[in-house]
Amino acid sequence: MRLIEWDREFRIWAYGFSYSRLLLRSAPRFDGDERIEVLFSNVHHMSISADMSSLSIDRIETPEESREFGIALPPAPKELFVLNSGAGYVIATHCQWNVDHEWLDAPSHFSPFRAVK
Repeated sequence: MRLIEWDREFRIWAYGFSYSRLLLRSAPRFDGDERIEVLFSNVHHMSISADMSSLSIDRIETPEESREFGIALPPAPKELFVLNSGAGYVIATHCQWNVDHEWLDAPSHFSPFRAVK
């Protein structure tokens, strides 16, 4: 089931090891444009490109759908999220997004990610 899609560039912005959170971000393209963030929580496994020219997210709900992509459907509460029609995937418990008018380097809507030193 298609959750959302954007025809904008996205990149991996942060990964928080303590809660296994993956943050993807799309920068505003021009003044007044929106910043988009996508958060995957409790990430168990992922296979994605660091940069994506667009982003579509499908939540795979049946074993038949997961076989189309050659990925086993994980046990609950984990879910399989397929990115860009199979170009990548994330196994996590949650996927949510936020659209705002913050500047590119403003803290995430999903709370700050701790820096790794």
